[in-house]
Amino acid sequence: MKNWRKKWDKFQTFSNSEKKQFIKAFFILLVIKIGLKILPFATFKQFFAFISYSKHKRIISERDQNLSVKSVLRAANVFPFSVTCLPRALAVKFLLKKSDSILLKIGVQKNLQNNQFEAHAWVEESGGEIIIGNLPESSYVPLWKWK
Repeated sequence: MKNWRKKWDKFQTFSNSEKKQFIKAFFILLVIKIGLKILPFATFKQFFAFISYSKHKRIISERDQNLSVKSVLRAANVFPFSVTCLPRALAVKFLLKKSDSILLKIGVQKNLQNNQFEAHAWVEESGGEIIIGNLPESSYVPLWKWK
């Protein structure tokens, strides 16, 4: 119970825009997590494309972009279950849906220790700068790009 009290106290220190973005991030992460669990991926992809469509594109300020990423990371830490890289990346993509320069990538790399493939999702700007999902010293090969 103390842990939730600490989280509530921390939430109270957020500005109004941070609170609003946190709540958006929390609910979109919840919808994404449930959607990925119950829907086949092809169906989820169509659902996500529908809810994240925006015909009014604009340039997103670095401040708003950083606020969206920070909100998703904060919200992901509140859940009592694991929120992996894919839901986090999808949530950032959703929050930044009005931007034309955001690209979600899913890639794989081979783990040499156990000889198995590992997958990872991240979001980057059109210039290649990773805004969420950055892993140092990784060699993930992008298999799929979602604009």
